[in-house]
Parts: sequence; structure tokens; C-alpha cells
Amino acid sequence: MKPISILFVAVLGLVAVFSVAQVQGAENGASTVSLSKETKACIDCHSSLNPGLVQDWLASRHAKTTPDAALKKPEAERRMSAQAVPEALRTVAVGCYECHSLNPGVHKDNFVHADYKINIVVSPNDCKTCHTTEADQYGEGKKANALSNLDENPIFHALVNTVGGRRGRS
Repeated sequence: MKPISILFVAVLGLVAVFSVAQVQGAENGASTVSLSKETKACIDCHSSLNPGLVQDWLASRHAKTTPDAALKKPEAERRMSAQAVPEALRTVAVGCYECHSLNPGVHKDNFVHADYKINIVVSPNDCKTCHTTEADQYGEGKKANALSNLDENPIFHALVNTVGGRRGRS
């Protein structure tokens, strides 16, 4: 193995160990936020496969609070607009599983992953579980309707046909 490869593997290993240590520290009283068993399983695996994703989540507000704790804050500080959330989500950190498992029946991207039904994409409808007002506001904007806006726009189709040389959309 080349020295650069060895260094890369060593750094990757340290990141994974650090990620797991942070989560285990949170479980051992360094934080009062509990993780669901499903999110723990995600972190156990993805700490080595996707350490950057795990680190981003660990640094997020979602990792550091529970919906119950947020609901106890004054409204201007709670960062969630729902007045209640499903019982299963209330007392654990908003982790991987809590978001990537919502509404599996409406997700075309839902699949079984490590014995859990997981959605690849977390949609605004999933976020609406805790962020009702924000999801509704997003739904009223142009970005939420971008694909249908393009599909209904003859100028867009003319541009595609002219620049891309395509005839029609598939």
C-alpha cells in the first residue's frame, strides 16, 4: 500500500472512531438526548461508510434535542411549528431513522435497507411532521412546483429542443 493510501485509511478510521465515540458519549450521559435503536443502527454502520454525513448530523440541532424538549421552549425559540408530533418521535433525537422512515407508502424511493424500510429522499411532506408551517410555506413557492412549472412551459420546451436537439420529453 502506498503511504498516501495508508494515511487516508488511518484518517478515515480516526474519523469513524471519533464519530462512534461522540454518539457513545451522548449515550453515556454526556448529553441528555436519547437515540432510537434504529438511528443507533444507522450511526453504527454509517460512521465508517459515510463519516461526513454522521458528523454533519451530530453537529445539527436535530441531534441535540427532542421534539418534546423543543415543544417546551417558548414559541420563538422552538424551531418547530407543529404543536404535537407522533409519540414514537417525541422523546428521541431527530435522527436518521426518524426522518428517512416517514410516510413509506407515498415514497417511490422506499426500499428495505438493513432490515428497515428507508426513503432515500426526505420530502417536504416528511418534514411537515414537525415543521407544519414551514412545509406549507415551501409548498406555496416556485421551487416546490419547479418540475410542473417546467412541464407546462412551452418556452422551456422550445429551449430544450433548440439547445439540446431533443424532440419531445421522455
